[in-house]
Amino acid sequence: MFLKRVARKQRFIIYLSCFLLMISSSVVAGDPNDSFELHLYWENDGSIFKPNGRTDRHYTNGTKIAISHRPSPSHWSSDFLQSFPGKPSGKMRAAVGYLIGQNIYTPDHVGVPKKRGPNDRKFAGWLYGGIYLQRSDEELHDHLELNLGVIGPSSLAEPMQRAIHDTFDLTDPKGWSGQLDDEVAFDLIYQRKWKFSTKDFAGCQAQFIPQVGCMLGTAHRNLNIDATFRFGLNLPADFGPGRLLDPVSSTYLQRVASTFSTYAFVRVGGKLVEHNRFLTGLSPEPFMAELQVGIVLEYKKLQLGYSQTFQTREYSQQSGKDSFGALTASWMF
Repeated sequence: MFLKRVARKQRFIIYLSCFLLMISSSVVAGDPNDSFELHLYWENDGSIFKPNGRTDRHYTNGTKIAISHRPSPSHWSSDFLQSFPGKPSGKMRAAVGYLIGQNIYTPDHVGVPKKRGPNDRKFAGWLYGGIYLQRSDEELHDHLELNLGVIGPSSLAEPMQRAIHDTFDLTDPKGWSGQLDDEVAFDLIYQRKWKFSTKDFAGCQAQFIPQVGCMLGTAHRNLNIDATFRFGLNLPADFGPGRLLDPVSSTYLQRVASTFSTYAFVRVGGKLVEHNRFLTGLSPEPFMAELQVGIVLEYKKLQLGYSQTFQTREYSQQSGKDSFGALTASWMF
């Protein structure tokens, strides 16, 4: 047990060192006249994030930390974004982001193995680091992201879940000894968004933001389509609320024309699923739909968001539909 703890600490130090190295390289590559942004994303299906209904199963926790900046004209990403097909017709703005994230997956009845059915998810974790590139004009936004990481005990999902459960006095999870084995995995993500504004209404604005995208990798492979409607006061110049799978647009340094912005939003979407490594041994549903509702507040350099996401079944043997709450924060410095 002592040796395992030492090994986990060593892995954590390696992961943290790699992330700090990415951050330091971003500082060197940035335009000295531009600001940087720190982004935090946390999704969880427990009662603290979702007081209207508690679960602790399937996709049970996800966290991501990212730092983004506007690259200098001499940065390699500028040439790449200029040459990437489908460039916006208007004045293009670009951003580069570096991230580290972790997802945790569990079966039903995380603390009571006897209540689990014969066909349920395995315990699994997914720890990854990555880089993303963004470009946009006033109406079009592209997001390209590459994540590389590890699935299995080296993902540190077990100690993370135990720490969360100990902190909030929750049920002790049982069954991590049967989690997916260690393996290296990757995901390549592409998203394209369009922004359509409507006329002002009683001092507020409304926007319709459709998007299409895909995930291609050894962890996930799917095609997705979404549409977001937001309505509020002093809508920011970005392309809708950020979430763990779809980081907020950082191509605009000053997203809000005034010092304060607030809006409510609804996102409806779905995806065609060809592969999900975390549904090993199960029968994945070929199509999954989502509904997300939330609110975003932005004041000066700080943006805060809260939402809940409701999903249809991911696999045919699933005992019920899932949902989770999410907290997001972005700070410009």
